[in-house]
Amino acid sequence: MDIKFNKNPGEIVDVFLSLSIINNREADKKDLSEVSFKRNEKIEEAVDSIIKENKVEFDDFQLFFCEDIFTKDIFTFEDIWNSKNLEDYLNFFNNLEIDDLRKRLVLKISKGLEKLMQENYTLEEIASSNYSFLKYIRTKKIDPMFKWEIYSILNHKEDYMEDFIKFIHNYLEVYKEIEVLRKAEVDSFNEYIEDKLSKEGLDYLNQLTNNSINFKKYNKVHVSTSVFSGFMFSSAITTNDCYIIIGSAMREGVKVVYGKDEIEKNLSVFKGISDSTRFSIIKLLLEKDYYGLELAEAIGISNAAVSYHLTSLVMSGIVTVEKGDHRCYYSLNKNKLTESVKFLYTELQL
Repeated sequence: MDIKFNKNPGEIVDVFLSLSIINNREADKKDLSEVSFKRNEKIEEAVDSIIKENKVEFDDFQLFFCEDIFTKDIFTFEDIWNSKNLEDYLNFFNNLEIDDLRKRLVLKISKGLEKLMQENYTLEEIASSNYSFLKYIRTKKIDPMFKWEIYSILNHKEDYMEDFIKFIHNYLEVYKEIEVLRKAEVDSFNEYIEDKLSKEGLDYLNQLTNNSINFKKYNKVHVSTSVFSGFMFSSAITTNDCYIIIGSAMREGVKVVYGKDEIEKNLSVFKGISDSTRFSIIKLLLEKDYYGLELAEAIGISNAAVSYHLTSLVMSGIVTVEKGDHRCYYSLNKNKLTESVKFLYTELQL
């Protein structure tokens, strides 16, 4: 098992995460208020300034980011890691064959191959033509704006991609203010993470995730950093690799998790279940394993919010992550809960 650090994917991810945050700022603030880690204050002020001074066209957000159409559900971490930089990534967008694009859209709408099989469809059948794909989505309960977005992409792909890339290039002029602050924030964090990975490798990753992910299952573990995310994990579709993005907002959290003694580790479990949203996640995981989007829909919170809460649960060891065919599934670690309850009984002499 090989561990590879690369700062470039995190740089690409942060551009798109910043756009998502700007487009959903109030929801983002609410999500952050419910978790323990906080972002860099100067970066937060820069984001608010962009919104207040109308430095971006919000109509374009509705055109290009309806239903988070450019999230990893369509363009994966695998795609990001295969790109040298943002421009290379945008070229990948532009050159994506229409057949491949249809398949990615089908998987997003159906929420995976498993769901397609339950509906007695095949990926190849639906994605064989624009007609068959549009016929399929007529049967789905999807926001009409999202349906229109899909129609625009499939029937006017070249124009759509040209407009999208132009939108990103225009945004990059605005993003320069964030990028200066981002570099100052993330450079030292990159050095810290690289040093830990170089000296301690798998031991560090296991400590970081509280042994919630079985990294030995993977051939390679790819690691990058971000200033906007908490902790992101994804497994590759075409290879037996996995991808991790560690947020600099977790800088102190990373150090604390790594240095915890037995008391702190157990207390972090109780802290993990003390939040009502995380408790709801735990209750759902009693029934079956879930993937992130599925949990978000079941509880009625945003994808970003469920990601933050799952980060806390993974780092406390309450939840484990397992690779599925096309996504990662979260499972409840009942043994960890049992150990902490026993710890409580022993320590407090109950």
